[in-house]
Formats: sequence, structure tokens, C-alpha cells
Amino acid sequence: MIKVKFETLPEFQKLMKRLLKKYRTLNEDLEIVRKDLSDEPGESPPFSFRIDNPGIKTCVIKVKKIA
Repeated sequence: MIKVKFETLPEFQKLMKRLLKKYRTLNEDLEIVRKDLSDEPGESPPFSFRIDNPGIKTCVIKVKKIA
């Protein structure tokens, strides 16, 4: 089983404070994404896409919300 580690940057935390005022469900939405990626890491088109070769050693998954 793959263990997924979620890390946030200080810049992300600062931006989250501002975005939470506009998007009240943002924390809940992020928790859903974390649970989904913990259960089955990787991309799940059409909801998420892997970004290849961003110049770092870790995997980057871009996620979009579909209502």
C-alpha cells in the first residue's frame, strides 16, 4: 500500500485564509480530495490529471471540482 503524505507551504496557508472567506466549503472540498488520493493515489480523469516533469521529484496531481 502506498502511503500518501500531504504537505502545505506557508504561501498556501496564507492563501487559504483569504480563499476561505470567499469559498466557505474549501476545507471540506480539500478533505474529500485528501481522502480520495489516500484511498487511490494517482490521476482519475476527468476529475484529476497528473502533471509530468514539473522539475521536482514528487508527483503533482491537478484536481478540478465537477459539481
